[in-house]
Amino acid sequence: MTKKNRQRIGQHPGVLKQGVTPPAPPAEVVKVQPSLKVPERNIEPLLLTIADVCALLNVSRSTILRLEKSNGLPGRVKLGGQVRYHRGIIEDWLLKRVERSDD
Repeated sequence: MTKKNRQRIGQHPGVLKQGVTPPAPPAEVVKVQPSLKVPERNIEPLLLTIADVCALLNVSRSTILRLEKSNGLPGRVKLGGQVRYHRGIIEDWLLKRVERSDD
């Protein structure tokens, strides 16, 4: 190390001299997110995605696609190239299937 470098290190504000205690670490900073209070509504979407239908029926995506191909799943709506399912029609279809299985 050259003499010039030693002088620079000694002048650096981050370097502490012997006998000097380091400053206390800063207190923990807690970030507080502003809470946006949105009134809770029990409004369910009218149109469901394939993932929503999978969750509603508790089946896999491949089962939904297989039902769709065999015309077994009603309520399909295509909007701008995206497939959605009408919630009311799906729920009615499911209730009818449950009623038929009870007979």
